[in-house]
Amino acid sequence: MEIRARAEEDEREAAGRFAATAGRAAQTAAQAWDDYQTSRATQAFNAFQTTMQERMYGEDGIFTRQGEAAFSSAEDLEAAMRESVQDLSEGMDLNPLARVKLARQVFAFGNQALPRARKYAADQRLNWANGQDMASIELNQEAFLNNADDSDARMLNLNTMRESYERYAARNGLSEEEKTLGWKKIQSGAYGRLADKYISEGNLSAARRLAGEEALWVDGEQSRLWAKITRQEDILRAQAEAQRQEEEREAEDAFIESSYQDVMSGINKLPVTLSVEERKAK
Repeated sequence: MEIRARAEEDEREAAGRFAATAGRAAQTAAQAWDDYQTSRATQAFNAFQTTMQERMYGEDGIFTRQGEAAFSSAEDLEAAMRESVQDLSEGMDLNPLARVKLARQVFAFGNQALPRARKYAADQRLNWANGQDMASIELNQEAFLNNADDSDARMLNLNTMRESYERYAARNGLSEEEKTLGWKKIQSGAYGRLADKYISEGNLSAARRLAGEEALWVDGEQSRLWAKITRQEDILRAQAEAQRQEEEREAEDAFIESSYQDVMSGINKLPVTLSVEERKAK
């Protein structure tokens, strides 16, 4: 009985050792399998990131588009992520465990990239709208200048500029003080160019009328305009004086030439029988 009991005990111990060994082997195999799948997921995520870098920053990339083309940046990024994950999952034949690990990494990527895409789209919308308003102001400034002799047309151009500027100011959250100063600068710039046109064309009376409208000018512009007018007046006076002197010289030269011709004509009428000395004396 004692021998039999010892044998049974040895069997149980052997079975326990075998079970423990088998358990460790199974655990090692499971760990190896899990590490393999983790590496496969990492491989897939590396490929995903490579693809997304090209989609975001390559030719016609999501974050390189400008203006209206960038308005859908967030939607385009989400679509690119879905397409990339689907292509990788199918192309690399990932098992469910690797797909779960990849999905977690892609989710973290999206949490970081999507807010940037939304902000980029918002910035591009803002820049585009601002650009349209600034272009409207510039075009109407040119038209304002070209309508120098048509005050009604100029007022229409000025009103269009003001509407565009007020949209710009509201969109960018300018304070009332900032908005007032900004508009006055635009108005002063438009009238300043018009005054320069009058001055260059010699219409100083029109330039003086503008210079006298104090409400048109930002600080310093009115005095600079008066200085331009004064300089142009000095130039015109100098030109007029130079012209007067030139006309006097021409009149004097013409008188001398006429007198010379009269003298020569009188000499030529003298009798040919006179000697040269006699003709000169006459």
